Amino acid sequence: MYESFYQLREKPFSILPDPDLIYWGKMHSMAFTMLEFGIMNNAGFTVITG
Repeated sequence: MYESFYQLREKPFSILPDPDLIYWGKMHSMAFTMLEFGIMNNAGFTVITG
């Protein structure tokens, strides 16, 4: 409906984030690495704060 009015190629809002638009800063990469480490090592609990 509004896509044609505003000449959009795709819907601007989605429930899931677009992986092409994710910003991987230094802290984001560190947090992801820690989370991945916890998953790979079957850690019972992994807490990321910040």
